[in-house]
Parts: sequence; C-alpha cells; structure tokens
Amino acid sequence: MHASTVSCFAALFTLIMASAAFAEDCSNAQTTIDINACAGRNYQAADRKLNQAFGRLLANAKQSDRDVQGADYSYEQALRAAQRAWIAFRDADCKQPPPPLSGSIATMEQLDCLTENAIQRTNVLNRRLAE
Repeated sequence: MHASTVSCFAALFTLIMASAAFAEDCSNAQTTIDINACAGRNYQAADRKLNQAFGRLLANAKQSDRDVQGADYSYEQALRAAQRAWIAFRDADCKQPPPPLSGSIATMEQLDCLTENAIQRTNVLNRRLAE
C-alpha cells in the first residue's frame, strides 16, 4: 500500500477502535461504526496470533542458522523474505477501491479480508512449527 493509503487506513482504524466500547456485543452490532469496530477487533486478534506464530518460527529459523554456521543459506532471511512477499500479497488481495467507488461496507470487507488472510497465514506458520 502507498504511505498515504496506509496512514488513512490507520487513522480510520483508530477511529473505529475508539468506538469499540459502544459495540461490545458484536453479535448485535447494527451500525456501520459498530460493525467496523467488531471487524477491527477480529483483525487485531488474528494479527496478534499471526505475529506470535511468526515470532516463534523466526526464533526457530535463527537457531537453525546458528546450527549450520557457514552455510550459504539463511533460514531467517528466507522466512523474512517470504513474510514480506506474503504481506505484499495480503495488501493486494485486500485492497479496496477508493471512496467514490466503495460503499459503507468497504472498511468491514477490508478488515474481514485482512483477518482471513492472517488466519490462513497463521495456520501455515503453525504447521511449519509442528514439523
């Protein structure tokens, strides 16, 4: 995403999360603000789990690099490159049209897409941890 898009999304996300207190029960969320706040909380939770799985796998990769010193291959570098590529994919996959072309549901759709991608990536990383 471009820097301006990211900062606009971050500002919108902050506003949405600020209203989260008004949408504690996501099963009864009815307003766009409440629905977006719930979608934002879901994404935050999924992203937190993703970061935990990535951190554990990164620690394993660093240990593998220490175990095979002198090799021309770095597990850590490969994992970081794969994660950067995945982030680029996620951002492209979840990109929404600009406001004149999108409706009030666009934020929720983007957050749901980000959440789904984070869950899928977490599952991939956790499978690698189990190997």
